[in-house]
Amino acid sequence: MGRVGANYAKTSTHFSGNRLAAVTGPDQSEHKFNPKAGVGLEYKLNEALALRGEVERYRVNDAVGNRGNVDLLSVSLVYKLGRPAHSAPVYVPPPAAEPAPPPPAVTPLPPPPKAPQPTSEKVSFAAEALFDFDKSAVKPDGKAALDDLLTKLRGMDTEVMVTVGHTDSVGANDYNQKLSLRRAEAVKAYLVSKGVDASRIYTEGKGETQPLADNRTADGRAKNRRVTVEVVGTRSVAK
Repeated sequence: MGRVGANYAKTSTHFSGNRLAAVTGPDQSEHKFNPKAGVGLEYKLNEALALRGEVERYRVNDAVGNRGNVDLLSVSLVYKLGRPAHSAPVYVPPPAAEPAPPPPAVTPLPPPPKAPQPTSEKVSFAAEALFDFDKSAVKPDGKAALDDLLTKLRGMDTEVMVTVGHTDSVGANDYNQKLSLRRAEAVKAYLVSKGVDASRIYTEGKGETQPLADNRTADGRAKNRRVTVEVVGTRSVAK
């Protein structure tokens, strides 16, 4: 660093002796502004303390007209009062958090298999398709019809099968009752021969008591001569 300024100096001189006092007077004084210059160096130790070195030179006039230079060398320890002003802290927002990755896709579990549903199936066969006239032995065509029924029942857990024989109104009631029962039992016997558990098959003979049509016509009587097979069980239905 550099320094330029002015110096004000006042000098006083006192002489003693008779010869010098006769020439100039015993007391002389001088005061005057003179230029001043200097250089220095400061080393900062911390925010409040510094070490400074300076060299200055200025001129001084004495009271009898002499001029001379004064050199001043100084080393000083500078303590700065107060605290230096600090700039306000700058708020730096934290980095934005990265969004959480989406949760992995969850594959839905397949629905549990449906429990087997109870079902009931009822099939009616014309008596003429199963038996010859006034007979209770199952004809070959009748066996084929019953085989087709068993094929349709595959996959069913059979609980109960009921075979019921029916007749028209021709003939005595007692005879028709016995004929209808014999035909129901003939159907059961064939089903057992094909592997159906006999304990699950029940037979009934209804004779002429449950006609489907009018017995006064040939067509009506043909509809009334029949054997029905009703099956109750459970079957798994896939969707």
